[in-house]
Amino acid sequence: KVATIAFSLEPTGNIPLETDPLGDYYNLNSLRGKTSIQEVADKLQLSVEVVSMALTTIKSKLLTHRRNQIKTTSESTLTVKDLALVLRAQILRANHTGSSAHLDAAKTTANRILSNYWKPKKGLFRISANLTMVPARCHDAMVVGRSLNELYQATLDQHWLKSATAIVDYSIEQFGFSGGILTELAQEEQIVPLRQFSVSMIFGESTLGISDQTLSRLYALTKKEVYGGILNAHRKYIARQAEGRVIYHTDYISSCALGDSALVAVLQGDMSSQLGKQFIATLNAPKHLSFLTIRPESASPLLTPLTGLPSAKGTASVVLVRSGEALGQVSTIEELTELLDSIISGE
Repeated sequence: KVATIAFSLEPTGNIPLETDPLGDYYNLNSLRGKTSIQEVADKLQLSVEVVSMALTTIKSKLLTHRRNQIKTTSESTLTVKDLALVLRAQILRANHTGSSAHLDAAKTTANRILSNYWKPKKGLFRISANLTMVPARCHDAMVVGRSLNELYQATLDQHWLKSATAIVDYSIEQFGFSGGILTELAQEEQIVPLRQFSVSMIFGESTLGISDQTLSRLYALTKKEVYGGILNAHRKYIARQAEGRVIYHTDYISSCALGDSALVAVLQGDMSSQLGKQFIATLNAPKHLSFLTIRPESASPLLTPLTGLPSAKGTASVVLVRSGEALGQVSTIEELTELLDSIISGE
């Protein structure tokens, strides 16, 4: 009773949302004394001396507990989101330079994420340092899924696509898709600031926007119904918001560049050839990648089947497809650039 009154302890925590907008101390109590010893004594009908001695004992026990039990995670610890953003930068560099060493560096980072932060039976972890294991939020998982999928599009190695879909699928189950948008935390852990984080850009890229970018491309590749359902929920949510306010989801708007029906670049022939590598680099260039999804023609259990495409032309070729319809086939870099510019510009 002495501690409860002296420190204003509450079962749901005594730290106001105004001073903890990200909810880092949700359900926790600050032990900062806000009530004088005299006030505590008056409320409990005890002497000041008794209360003073009791508080001295309590503080001593709490300090000992903090020294022995509390594990502090330093701010310098890399989160899985940090590494995913590093991975994305490395992929962009590799696509720009064409250097195999730069691409190998990206693969090393991706493998580090999968080996240290992803546990298939336990999920993705935001922090994984020695004994400190902090579960990932939805935003973390979608940033990782986006980066791994971009590595797949740069390499066409199905391992990266399989890893991206595994992490995203686990997160969809964890963060409660039931006909609506994904939440930032599991239902039992939801708090107001993180709900706001999920659907707005107050603190940076929103979970909704990053989810849309990630799921739009994965849906174009796999046609999984659950991805399509979440994307439709995003559109409905944004449509409602647009009725009463200016939409500030620039991270969501960036995924709108893919269109209602994604533009898919299908690579045919020998992608290990010099021309095949040039096609991959051209498609992955930033000015093009924002508008399309890249995949090989070859059959795979991970990819939605393709039908009605023209046969491969020469050593390597590219077919641009939208809504199951082939928009054109090219067999040179010049033809590809011209066709992409024409389709993207709408001319």
